[in-house]
Amino acid sequence: MKLFNKTLLFGLVILASCAQIVAPTGGPKDEIGPKVLEVLPNDKTVKFSAINQDVRIRFDEFIQLKDPSKQIVMSPPLKQAPEYLINGKELRIKFKEPLANNTTYTINFGNAVIDNHEGIVANNLQYTFSTGNYIDSNFIKGKVKNAFTDLPAEGVIVSLYKKSQFTDTTIYKFNPTYFTKTKADGTFIIENIPSDEFYLYAYKKEGIDLKYAKNDSVSISKLEVNTGSNNGFYNLFLFKPNEYKLNKLFDTSSNQIGVYNFTVYKPTSFHVDLGNGNKVFQKIIKGTNFIDTVKVFVENYTEVPKFKINALDTSFSIKITPKKKSRLPELNLNAKTDINPLDTFLVEATLPIKTFIKDSIIFKEDTVVIKPQLFDYQNNTFKFKFYTNWKESTKYNIIFKDSALQDIYGKYNKSTTYNINIKQFKDYGNLVLNVELAGAKHNYILQLLNKNTNEVIREFNVNKSTQLKLEYLNPVEAKIKVIEDLNNNGLWDNGDLEKMILPEKVFNYNQVFNIRAYWDLEQNVNINDIINQQ
Repeated sequence: MKLFNKTLLFGLVILASCAQIVAPTGGPKDEIGPKVLEVLPNDKTVKFSAINQDVRIRFDEFIQLKDPSKQIVMSPPLKQAPEYLINGKELRIKFKEPLANNTTYTINFGNAVIDNHEGIVANNLQYTFSTGNYIDSNFIKGKVKNAFTDLPAEGVIVSLYKKSQFTDTTIYKFNPTYFTKTKADGTFIIENIPSDEFYLYAYKKEGIDLKYAKNDSVSISKLEVNTGSNNGFYNLFLFKPNEYKLNKLFDTSSNQIGVYNFTVYKPTSFHVDLGNGNKVFQKIIKGTNFIDTVKVFVENYTEVPKFKINALDTSFSIKITPKKKSRLPELNLNAKTDINPLDTFLVEATLPIKTFIKDSIIFKEDTVVIKPQLFDYQNNTFKFKFYTNWKESTKYNIIFKDSALQDIYGKYNKSTTYNINIKQFKDYGNLVLNVELAGAKHNYILQLLNKNTNEVIREFNVNKSTQLKLEYLNPVEAKIKVIEDLNNNGLWDNGDLEKMILPEKVFNYNQVFNIRAYWDLEQNVNINDIINQQ
């Protein structure tokens, strides 16, 4: 019995010892990127020759390259990109062509060099050398932002072109003389550039091609770099140029009797008439990429119409033949019933209305028929407008009786009822903006935006100090955008690359307005300060 106990005890000890043996953890996780131990030739070497001479960079650990064609940037660029080879802990750079004389080159590796195991980036890795007797020391830096959103633009190519060699086609045909790419915060720096005069461009594109392509987003500027005293900070604003000439007509069609479609790029001033005195009705249907449809409705549809087109600086005539077996369009009504106590209620007809019976359009407050303060039909928008002094916690009905409306083709509407519920006034918040603006030479568009969706909540045109009372706002986190309106047309106007015209500037106010239900908020907004802080 004693022998059995001793044997059992010995076995438990062995088991306990075995249980303590575990797999190695490999130590703490590596969070430090590869470090450079040696560079041959040294960084910022002079009298460099690419003939029979490579660059070798040795690191403290095994490395690999990730997306070198996108990450590695050499400025000035070469016709043939260098070859980047990995051998264990060493990066080797082989040049495929002779280098320019008396030129300083910089290779920025971005996030291309990473370690083998954790994928940690070798940060701030850059190599500079000169084929001349010295390293050029001039630089420019700055920030690129989207011209309309005012947000930083990442991965944008910022380019310098020699002024003495620049023509209207240079950015399309040739690589830039010097360039870099913007960081996540939109900032950039181009270092080691000589004393010279340059034009500065920035453009957004994919791939390794450095030439600007038509319709790439672009920023334009003129810059002279002569001495160290001219090194400075430059704000650039990226915009997408118009892809086509404004009001360009792409196509025409007619799939319904009396309805003619014109597919137009940005129809800012596109007007259609018959030239014979007969009336036509025109409506714009928004499309994608600024290619919209101008729908033209002709009351006398028995003949193939000949249209006269007027669009800014051009005019012409065109005939459109409807498709065979086309039918007359149907008359329908559409409305958005979610309104607040300041809104005008709109009912939009799909076709222009010729006549309507006012007594067949009923306006009710709860169950009582009332006369609204405003009842109007807008012939240019096909919209009926209704407004009354809306009461809180009250139901309203707008009833279009059967055949209350007749369109220009002789068809009638079907009976339609809209139910409107006005919430309690305490469900809304109010905002008072004390706007300060001094010395304005043109209008500014002040927009109150939903912070999360950028949807425009309210919009105002201002050209002097004023107080804006914004009542009955839905609870929301809001922000302010200010748009300079140089031509006072109430719109943000895009830039023009060919004419070297920049887009109208946009300024974001960083303060967030927390609009709460049953709460009044008053804030001061100084537009001059917002502009000067950008």
